[in-house]
Amino acid sequence: MLIVTVNDRLLTGSLLPEYHLRMEQLRAAELGLPLLRVANSGPTAIINHRGGTAKVA
Repeated sequence: MLIVTVNDRLLTGSLLPEYHLRMEQLRAAELGLPLLRVANSGPTAIINHRGGTAKVA
């Protein structure tokens, strides 16, 4: 399992936090590993090994 902690606070109001989430979905699928994305602001997500999001908060 990959764990990614991010601070997207400075990017609030832009599309970059969503873009970062999409890039992490690609990374999870590329490596075939689940990924947990934890953000203090922006999307926090559980991503499965195929790049699908199991839960986004």
